[in-house]
Amino acid sequence: MIPIGEYRPDLPDFGNSGATVALNVIPAAASYRPLAGLDPYSAPLAARCQGAYATRDSNGVVHNFAGDATRLYLLNSQVWTDVSRATGGPYATPVDGAWSFAQFGDLVIAMNGVDVPQKWQLGNSTRFEALGGAPPVARCAAIVRDFLVMGRVSGYANRVQWSAIDNAEDWTISATTQADAQDLPDGGWVQGIVGGEYGTILQERSIKRMTYVGAPVVFQFDEIARNRGAVADGSIATFESTTFFLDTDGLFALVDGRQVVPIGDQKVDKTFWRTVNQSHLHRINAAIDPINKLYVLSYPGQDSADGTPNRLLIYNWTAARWSEAEIEAEIVYRSLSGASHTLDSLDSVSGSLDALGFSLDSRVWAGGMVLLSAFDRQHRLCLFTGPSLPAMIETGEAQLFPGRRALVTSVRPMVDGGAPVVRVGTRNRIVDPVAWGAEAGLNALGDCPLRSVGRYHRARISLPAGAEWQHLQGLDVDARPEGLQ
Repeated sequence: MIPIGEYRPDLPDFGNSGATVALNVIPAAASYRPLAGLDPYSAPLAARCQGAYATRDSNGVVHNFAGDATRLYLLNSQVWTDVSRATGGPYATPVDGAWSFAQFGDLVIAMNGVDVPQKWQLGNSTRFEALGGAPPVARCAAIVRDFLVMGRVSGYANRVQWSAIDNAEDWTISATTQADAQDLPDGGWVQGIVGGEYGTILQERSIKRMTYVGAPVVFQFDEIARNRGAVADGSIATFESTTFFLDTDGLFALVDGRQVVPIGDQKVDKTFWRTVNQSHLHRINAAIDPINKLYVLSYPGQDSADGTPNRLLIYNWTAARWSEAEIEAEIVYRSLSGASHTLDSLDSVSGSLDALGFSLDSRVWAGGMVLLSAFDRQHRLCLFTGPSLPAMIETGEAQLFPGRRALVTSVRPMVDGGAPVVRVGTRNRIVDPVAWGAEAGLNALGDCPLRSVGRYHRARISLPAGAEWQHLQGLDVDARPEGLQ
């Protein structure tokens, strides 16, 4: 068996021991797995989704929020309820902007960089309202120690400002409460803040750490990386102690708040910048799938005329392997399934098991389960629980017999289901275009019989939409030097 290696389209086709195409699949340690398509779960929002957030309150009740340009919503029984502020008029989220969310105790804070930050008190609120204490208008926020820290403050894109200790609604600068602000002299705009025991600030051209030292200084700021930052704020996503982000020269991971590791170099960086629509970098967004250990980057390809993201780059951080997908989605994010259901309680969802939309063993029916989700072009919350997408893997190119042309008579795809078909591409000179043979399906012995002659060979394995399979590992090739019997 020839294993199909990791997806490395940035390398030359010839001699590439990995895959040059890994479409609509999930990378795993020693194989590729199927990627499920989007399955609509909710009624639509009134307009394009520009941010979403999910959390549970102290009683375990799930709350899913979303926002468009002018409204904020709460999901209730698969329907989005408008819970925007009662006074102040519609919100004014810019076309190139987004909603971001942070949670301070039982307060969910929503901000879009234009309107006064909004608050929702879990277990009590029925509508969003202005966050108290005269907070700054800001684009992003995180909880660092016992402070709510906001970044990219209106009029001061390089500023971070924090609340009084243990009080998200006191913003009066005071040595007593330790509320204060800091303008970062270099590094450009604040693109995102990662909270925790210490704060990590990602700017356009710098990454800084803010460490609590107490009054009167409150926070100490140290530079982790110079000339390294996030070119697209939507690309920032964090899981545990690792933060992923996109910079001008590729994709990176900040590990343990200290070490910046290139994760796309010599793999997908050049392919990304070649295929992305650079006029719409503000539409890039990312999410974490903790179940499958994936960082998922959604971006508009060059064929996206209006900037709607229509491609995914998928990174498995435990295997350090990539794949790609063609999925159109306004945003991707982590949602939480609602209240848990028993078989009897499903009657309140639908009177017919056939009309439920999801199988009885789906994670959707388990309350508080983390689900990789997206909003489609119709502004509906969708889950990655649909039928498997049509998958395609293409190997690098190899000279099967050094110095000689080869005759390939059969290829056996090592996949544990579905109805795979194989095409073989050949050429005799590296300067020639690849000539692809006809598709060959499986026979009763599990082989794909074909006939292909050339000096250089590559294989393309395809599986149809809806196919049921678990692992695609590699292929067996029956070949001999041309002229030998």
